[in-house]
Amino acid sequence: DAAAHAMTALDLLLKPDLLAAAKTYFAEQTRDTKWQSLIPPGTQPPASINREKMDRVRPQLDKLRYDPTKYKTYLEQLG
Repeated sequence: DAAAHAMTALDLLLKPDLLAAAKTYFAEQTRDTKWQSLIPPGTQPPASINREKMDRVRPQLDKLRYDPTKYKTYLEQLG
């Protein structure tokens, strides 16, 4: 639930002792766990996988790119 996530985030931002307790709890729970990436070292991103799609939509995306020389804010640019 988004409301629960937002309220939890606010609690963690506004209550430093709660954040410290959460960090301690996480460290204790994961102290014996060694993180290992599922992606093998040296793997190159498959940049070409969506090349056709990106070539088709890039002109539309360029219209949305913020131009600070014409507008004060991105929202102003959107209208």
